[in-house]
Amino acid sequence: MNRPSPAYQCQAIMAHVDEFIDGELCDRETEGVESHLLACGECRRVFQEELDLKLLVRRSCTHDVVPDSVRDRVSVMVSRWRLDMAPGSFSSLTSITTFRVGSPTDGGRPPA
Repeated sequence: MNRPSPAYQCQAIMAHVDEFIDGELCDRETEGVESHLLACGECRRVFQEELDLKLLVRRSCTHDVVPDSVRDRVSVMVSRWRLDMAPGSFSSLTSITTFRVGSPTDGGRPPA
């Protein structure tokens, strides 16, 4: 049975480092990343840099409190938008766009 090369293993681990830091991996994946980080100094160094960067960004970004009135207005606007975009709306919009842009009557050319 062929085993992945160490470089491939490192690449696969680093592809999921953000998810690992954020606790978004399943238990099996988390154990695999932890095991690899214990064995691979280079990946451990890159992981630590990513972790330090995330912590720096988190500390640097302050959250302003949004007034309740603004939050309520945004909530109402989102609710209205969802109602306007009823399930059939998107398919109708897609059909109209397809007909207008790629109508066989004009040879499929976009409008001038």
